[in-house]
Amino acid sequence: MAAGVDTTLLCDNMSNSLMATGAIDAVFVGADRVAANGDVANKIGTSMVALAAANHGVPFYACVPTRPSTSPAPPARTSPSSS
Repeated sequence: MAAGVDTTLLCDNMSNSLMATGAIDAVFVGADRVAANGDVANKIGTSMVALAAANHGVPFYACVPTRPSTSPAPPARTSPSSS
């Protein structure tokens, strides 16, 4: 909001229905870990929001630190739903 971006916080399970109505312009999520290859790890629910965003053509962004505080995580394994 300090940057002039209007934001709304919502529950993970609301995102798909709101995206279907066109009420969401973009999705921003945090990240617990980032792998050396750019894979992002976060809480349960984030992958479903990412899939809904992809399905509805809504831009999806992971907000991550520019400098890691720990060593990079190994690459995430590919889930069956992402192949």
